[in-house]
Amino acid sequence: MNKNSIIAATTVAGLVMGGVMLLKSNNKREDIAPLNQSLVGNIHQQAKSYREKIFEKSLPAKMTKTQAYKNFVDSKVTTDQFLKSSRVGQAKEFVKTSFAALKDCYKDGCGQAAAEEDGFYDPALSVAQQSLKRVLQITAKYPKELELQNWVSEDDLYDLLSAQNEGLRKAAFDNLVVLKGSGEAFAAILDRARDLEGDAAAQAIKNILSILDESNTQDLVDTIALINKDSSSATILGILENLEGLKVTSSQINQISEGLCRFKGSKAEAPNIAAMNYYIKSMATNSGIEIEATNYCL
Repeated sequence: MNKNSIIAATTVAGLVMGGVMLLKSNNKREDIAPLNQSLVGNIHQQAKSYREKIFEKSLPAKMTKTQAYKNFVDSKVTTDQFLKSSRVGQAKEFVKTSFAALKDCYKDGCGQAAAEEDGFYDPALSVAQQSLKRVLQITAKYPKELELQNWVSEDDLYDLLSAQNEGLRKAAFDNLVVLKGSGEAFAAILDRARDLEGDAAAQAIKNILSILDESNTQDLVDTIALINKDSSSATILGILENLEGLKVTSSQINQISEGLCRFKGSKAEAPNIAAMNYYIKSMATNSGIEIEATNYCL
């Protein structure tokens, strides 16, 4: 399969499995031609065929003959519709088996390789990661019906917090909240956020904000302060970008910014320092704090 085919297949998989909107415009334009529906149909079929090839390698043959499997690979069947035409027991067995098979090989694509023509391959767009995301979106939607607590491993979900696919990371987070409850999930994910890097670390903190309250804000600040003392500037910037709306006190601003002082004076980090400065000041302003009144060092 060439680069364009892989892009087409994984793009449609992303639309179906992650609910990703590829085109969004606030301005209506009358000169944009409508999509060619026959072309759309062909792309959907290409995506379905490619997903089926990956599943044939990863799943027992009996699983690929079930209605649950047919619903899963069908681009027209949404997450909400997955259980409607499948027997619950069959659906549970399918998602359980699929999760077990895909989690062991998703990092290397479960058999999907780069195109021979140009070497194109993006792990985040692989069928394995897109499919694993869809499995977890379904289990987060129907945890009781699919008896999620009886077969999924929390350690596997924690591992998926570092996956390349953003939607997969979010789905893993959602399942952890379902399994552990928001309080326990907050503490556990926050603890693991210190070991994440780049986009994965930033998203973990962003997701945690959805279950933040007055009782655990200081715990979040403590963790961010530790991350800022040890992590790369790229990881820190990704996190700070998500914290502009966080309501903090003057002492908490100082605590968060203390670890950033190590970058001061570095010419190589000058653009990053400027960005850190902007995010810290935005956080302070949104919290009603005069940044000049703090011990902020940048």
